[in-house]
Formats: sequence, structure tokens, C-alpha cells
Amino acid sequence: LIFALEALQVASQHGVAWQLVIGGYGPEIPFLRGKAQALGIADRIDFHMGFDGDAYRQKLKDSHIFILPSFRENAPGTILEAMLAGCVPIVVDASAQGDIVDKKFGFKIPVTSASQITAGIADSLIKLARNLNLRITMGQMASEYVTRNYREDSYVSGIQTIYDEVLVNSN
Repeated sequence: LIFALEALQVASQHGVAWQLVIGGYGPEIPFLRGKAQALGIADRIDFHMGFDGDAYRQKLKDSHIFILPSFRENAPGTILEAMLAGCVPIVVDASAQGDIVDKKFGFKIPVTSASQITAGIADSLIKLARNLNLRITMGQMASEYVTRNYREDSYVSGIQTIYDEVLVNSN
């Protein structure tokens, strides 16, 4: 989240209006609060203890963008839930979220250096802030992608394809 906080500071310097919700708790929260304070953006961040059920789904629906700058997400259910709600995903191009997000409906930031990750997230935020139609279109496409590709029948079909390939290759 350090990259996201730094990117939001850059976006602020470019006149982007934003509000960030960090939902969750843990030992890193005091550090993140301090970092936000040091960057001069703490007043625009809601550190929330987390959301459950309908409140979680509503918070996602009320949001426009979902930033996941994590390097290790084996099963990133949160990104799928956010995309389903119509949020445009901004992720680092690593782990599972890098495989899920496509440039048609989200932003995959290459992992080259810390400053490049911050700049990539900031550029994505600025681009979305300056183009409302792009943000809406990408959010709709993200939702449609999840609806189409993460249904039970899609899962069963995908698993069947893998089994069929294994059977053919083992003979």
C-alpha cells in the first residue's frame, strides 16, 4: 500500500480529487497512518476496520477504482469482487492478479522499481480521473469479464479441458 499512498500524493499534485478507503486491520495500519500523515494525504483516507456482507458489497459498488499493489496473491478474491462491482482494477503485474487483469478493463503496472510502480499507479489514476467515460467503460468491462469467466460452468469447463489435456499427454 505504500506505492498506492505515494501514487495518490502524486495524483493530488496533478489536481485529482480522490478519497481512499483502507478496509482492514493489523500491525501495518499504524505505519500506514504515519506514512499518509508524512505524505500530507491522511485527511483523505478512511482507515476502516473492515466491511462485512452487504456493507462490503455496497462499499465496492460505491467505489470507482480498486488498487491492489500486492506482489503475492494466490487467490485474489477481493479483486474479483471489486471488478464484479464495476471497479477498475489497478494491480502490479505479479501473481494471480497480474494474470486476471487485462489492459482492456484495468491497469497492470510492471514490476521494475519502486519509483516506477508508484509512477505507474499515479499515471493510471490520473488517466481515469481525467476521462470519466474510460473509467465507466472499463468498470463495466471488468464486471462483464468476471461474470463471464468466473461462473461455475466456466470453472467446470476449464477443469475438464485441463483433465482432457493431461489424459491426451499421458498416453
